[in-house]
Amino acid sequence: MAQNGVIETATGDLLRAGFSDFLNDGSFNAGTESYRTDVPFPGKVRYGGDANMHRWSGSEWVEVTAPPPIPHGEAWQEIPSGTIDGANNVFTLAQTPLGVIMFFCNGFLLEEGSGNDYQISGKTITFESGSTPQTGDKLLTRYTY
Repeated sequence: MAQNGVIETATGDLLRAGFSDFLNDGSFNAGTESYRTDVPFPGKVRYGGDANMHRWSGSEWVEVTAPPPIPHGEAWQEIPSGTIDGANNVFTLAQTPLGVIMFFCNGFLLEEGSGNDYQISGKTITFESGSTPQTGDKLLTRYTY
């Protein structure tokens, strides 16, 4: 993100660039480098001719990888789909969680992971043996997606 000539890279490094290096949409021209020195230093960033951002590692230019996806929504008190009958142990969320998920049964926070209450893969929640929701239980989730 560019602000007042300072750019934060995906690795959290900060650098300065001249405003003349920016295009009207805030992007760099291909081949533009921060500080424009002859000798690169670790953390120096450039916008390469391949249209990707690169960081100097101290010995070579390394492509800066994108950060994890930024959650764009939050589900509050979502009731997962699935029959609560004491036998069904698979439930489905409306969205795929991107961060922390909080899963409640009758107001109690459940623990995720093998050997705990449930496991999650994508939108699918599978309850472990002994934790299967029983008839009358109330399930609620909270997560970002």
